[in-house]
Amino acid sequence: MSSMKFSEISVRSFMNSSQCWVRLYHTFRDKADYVFTTDNIESNVINVANDTEGASSELTTAHEYQKKAGRRMFILLMIFCLVRFFRLSVAGVLG
Repeated sequence: MSSMKFSEISVRSFMNSSQCWVRLYHTFRDKADYVFTTDNIESNVINVANDTEGASSELTTAHEYQKKAGRRMFILLMIFCLVRFFRLSVAGVLG
């Protein structure tokens, strides 16, 4: 009988220790997942910062291009108006 009790105690002790190891494994796995998630978040924040800087540079370039295009359009409109004015003046003098 004593041997039976010792065997039951050994089995219970083994089960308790194995459950403890399983819990410890899950705890470390959860911590590793947390660290991995934190690294991904940090990486994403850095990527967003870099992309924002690039977008700001692109917007500045686009703004300068729009200003130049507006100036060109104004100059072309003025040339068109002057040509039209001179054509009408010449047609009026000759007509």
